[in-house]
Amino acid sequence: MSAIFNIFNKLNKNIEANRPTSAQEGDMERTIELCEQGIILLPMYMNEVEEPPGQLLCRDVLLRCYLTTDQFELAREAADSVFKAGAYTSEQHEKAARGIDDIESARNALAEVLIKTPGISIEEAEQQVSGTASASLKWYLTHSRVLERKTENGLTRIWLPEQLMDQSHTDPSLVKVAIVDVETTGMSKDEDEVVEFGLIVCLVNNKTGEVEKVLTELNNLNEPSFSIPPGVTRVHGITDEDVRGKSLDHPKIELLLEQSDLIVAHNASFDRGFVARYFPFVKNKPWHCSVKGVNWKQYGFASKKLISLCQAHGLAQTQSHRALDDVKLTLGLLQQKNPEGTPYFLELLDKEIQFADKKRVY
Repeated sequence: MSAIFNIFNKLNKNIEANRPTSAQEGDMERTIELCEQGIILLPMYMNEVEEPPGQLLCRDVLLRCYLTTDQFELAREAADSVFKAGAYTSEQHEKAARGIDDIESARNALAEVLIKTPGISIEEAEQQVSGTASASLKWYLTHSRVLERKTENGLTRIWLPEQLMDQSHTDPSLVKVAIVDVETTGMSKDEDEVVEFGLIVCLVNNKTGEVEKVLTELNNLNEPSFSIPPGVTRVHGITDEDVRGKSLDHPKIELLLEQSDLIVAHNASFDRGFVARYFPFVKNKPWHCSVKGVNWKQYGFASKKLISLCQAHGLAQTQSHRALDDVKLTLGLLQQKNPEGTPYFLELLDKEIQFADKKRVY
């Protein structure tokens, strides 16, 4: 038996031992890591076999993990990698792609229903969701690790996770903060468009500035109505091919932003202008800017650029200029402490940025 077979056998045993099942939680993060290692080794493995195997744990479990956690783009990328490695026939690849599309469509249709009627039973959800394959909907309802479920007296009710997050947000000392970043086709909020939207929602203690909990994160690519200029692609690395056929998850983003107490961005005037194009209600949400809302100069920092501040705090040496990556850098930066030992977040919470187009409430 060749070395690659030995490696695969060991890998499959580890995947089997870690993977989540209906009977046990398993270690999702570790399982995905192991499966991704298997995908990397697939081309060498396929050189040792005559045809794509009917069952292949690193392939099959990885797709299942991605689908049960709403990571549909990663599922598509994995299916494409498997096909390129020769571990899918053309027919198997097409079937996998259709399956991913059907499950994502089922999830989106279900989300629209739950936004209007949260907490309905699984049976009611199946009746209200229309225009989607029933088998895919049943699979998603059964296997999703994103949906929140509560069972009482034998009846299981379901919510989107953000809805239960909102119900649990009752502590007056906690503020629900949405940190956002957009990558765009250019600088004009009137003429340019968003090509990537990144967001993290977290609970921040308004007395200490400490981040108590990260609730959710989201990253969406979005195809604009015109080609991304080459000069802009050189900044964030996003190409026309990357965004082709992609769109923002409007219902989910709208829900996350609506349920947040305030919105934070590094250079909020830029991000707000674009976000308001797609979600006009955010003009009337409080916005806080991590460029203007922290007295960086007083603390001895010559530059307010995100990467410069992160470098100074030992958080990162380079910046990808991708939306969710920048949101994570902003969150990490705001959790750092000033010379008095206070998180920057506390200072930021006291400084809402005032915009002329925000409606005043008297």
